[in-house]
Amino acid sequence: MQNSPKGQKQEIKFYYKADAEDKLSVQFVNAKTGKVVGDKVKAPQGYMNETFDPTDSNSFIVSSIPASYHYAKTSAELNGKTQPKNDGSVKYTDQADTVTVYVAGDNVPDDGSNTDAIHVLHRLQNDDSELKGSYWIGGNYGDEITVKDSDAKQTVPGYTIVPKDSVTLELTQDTPQQVIFYYTADTQNNVTINFETKAGTVVGHTNPSGTTGSVLPLGENYYDEHKVNGFSCATQPTEMPSGQQQPASVKFSTQDQTIPVYVVGDPITDADKVKVVHYLEGTTKPVPGLTDYVLGDNGHYGDTVTASGDDAAQKAPFGYKLVNSDEQTYVLTKGAPRTFIFYYTKNGGGSLPEPDRTPKLPIPGEDDIPQGTDLSGDTTYAGDAITNKDQMPDGTKYSWQPAPDTSKKGKQEGTVVVTYPDGTKVSVNVTVNIVDKDANGNGNNGNNNHGEAKEEVLKHNAYLYGQDGKRANKAVLKAGSTVTTYGLVVINGRKFFTLDNDYYLATGNAVARTRKLKHNAYIYNKYGQRVGKKVFKTGQSMATYGTVVTIRGKKYYTIDYNHFMKANNFTKIANPDLANSELSPNAKQDSNKAFTVKALQHNAYLYNREGKRANKVILNLNSKVKTYGTTTINGRKFYVAANNYYIAAGNIDATKRKLTHNAYIYSQYGNRIGRKVVKQHQVVGTYGDPVGIRGKSYYIIGSGRYLKRANFETR
Repeated sequence: MQNSPKGQKQEIKFYYKADAEDKLSVQFVNAKTGKVVGDKVKAPQGYMNETFDPTDSNSFIVSSIPASYHYAKTSAELNGKTQPKNDGSVKYTDQADTVTVYVAGDNVPDDGSNTDAIHVLHRLQNDDSELKGSYWIGGNYGDEITVKDSDAKQTVPGYTIVPKDSVTLELTQDTPQQVIFYYTADTQNNVTINFETKAGTVVGHTNPSGTTGSVLPLGENYYDEHKVNGFSCATQPTEMPSGQQQPASVKFSTQDQTIPVYVVGDPITDADKVKVVHYLEGTTKPVPGLTDYVLGDNGHYGDTVTASGDDAAQKAPFGYKLVNSDEQTYVLTKGAPRTFIFYYTKNGGGSLPEPDRTPKLPIPGEDDIPQGTDLSGDTTYAGDAITNKDQMPDGTKYSWQPAPDTSKKGKQEGTVVVTYPDGTKVSVNVTVNIVDKDANGNGNNGNNNHGEAKEEVLKHNAYLYGQDGKRANKAVLKAGSTVTTYGLVVINGRKFFTLDNDYYLATGNAVARTRKLKHNAYIYNKYGQRVGKKVFKTGQSMATYGTVVTIRGKKYYTIDYNHFMKANNFTKIANPDLANSELSPNAKQDSNKAFTVKALQHNAYLYNREGKRANKVILNLNSKVKTYGTTTINGRKFYVAANNYYIAAGNIDATKRKLTHNAYIYSQYGNRIGRKVVKQHQVVGTYGDPVGIRGKSYYIIGSGRYLKRANFETR
């Protein structure tokens, strides 16, 4: 060591070498979930206080990120987090330290190309078969996916999901995962099987039910179980429409389906053949020289038979004239025989041929009028005395000048004034035959001795009338009812049947009135749907009953039970049989006892004291009837009505029923009303037994409102 001069400052320097440090670690964290990804990674050795670069510029950082993740850069990937920077803030020290680096999961597509996506499966519970609607859920590795049974994608039409707790899974590399939901098949009631002839006539139908996806075998075996009387299953191609064959089966789904099963009519029996008879007009007396006969020999049920005044068999003998020459048509039906009647009038005793008259000239006839009938203002009898009244122009009117004396029985001459729509008048001498007032039921003495009892089937809903020709009450007899009548009366120029208990019923509801078609026309049912393909031609005469009825806003005439033709297809006729809906102020009281008026919520029968049907009358829905308390017959509740009749209480009072499914409200035509849903488990009041609409079963819940029977719990 060299000595320094005396008095000088001396300096001694020590030099150090930095130690190598390995206590710095890197921890990767999923910025989206905040979860640690993988284990800590020890950083490469560095010297004390040496700066460490924690960014993706450092190859160590990039290479150390766990598989299926990458360095988070975008704001979406960082999810509000901030990456550490290479600004000298991270250094090696002799103390253990960890720097956090944020990563984001790689994308996992939801198209099934990467099986690390979660596979959601829909399966049928009873056989584990897979249903439509399975799908994949993707995202990014590290995402937590929650799958619930309430998710919209779990809805499978026609099936009900079996409840399942929600499942939460994390998207993880090389880890396929499944979530399975099980379902039960719903019951479907939307299939109609029509039994249809080759000509397209539907002769019957069924509405089977089944679960979604189930298959119902059809064909001959099915038809044998649901056979329509008078028809057999078609087996030959010639018995079916061209190019068609019997369906083998139908698969139940959520869609409405109408499937035809083709049938062929059996050979017709003698009892169901159509009789063709020839009567003197207004009687059942045969016409001399004409032979009655039958149609349908060697025929089959479903065949159409016709007879016309142009046929040789209907040719009028000398001295007679055919009144109704229009073609009459009928489809042969098992158990429903039909008679075609052709009416004839005498022409001057048969000594001379009938004069050649144009249709506009009135032809005089003979008119039976009950003794004592007031003919002042009468138009009905006056019109009936004109043989060809139906050939007169629309709007023609008839009156007496003067009115015949009806006080004495016997024949006399009368004069009918025919007034044409243009005001032209023609006077016609006619024969008036004054007959005993009880001969045609014109008596009115409060008992049933008005005439011979005869049953009439109503083809049209009908009111009950009093002696003044106005409604006796607010009851409505339903079309299809059978009523016992006791002759005819004329009230205010209108013809009525006499019934029990001083009630009267307009004849037009049971006796046909002929109307002529001015356009080609089809037949429709009570839902406004066309029945078959037959076209009735312009100029053809049709038998109609009662006044027009309205179906879905359109007007129709009734031509048979549940058969209608559009009213605008007919020509107008003079003196239409208009219904009088005015309630009589003099309507007789059914009882002196206190009563309550009840509205029928369901069609109703009339019962006797033994709880059995008293007659074949059906009171129409919405009729209002007087009731005199309630009683119990054979354990069943009834309302007491007038004249010792009883009405089942279920047609008036609601029965509470619980819904097992959500339900829509439907109209009497089977179409949904609005979008309101009546919820499952709700208790709803229903009236009477279920009713059929378009082959489906419904309960009535109010006026014009119905719920499907299948939505209610079974009792």
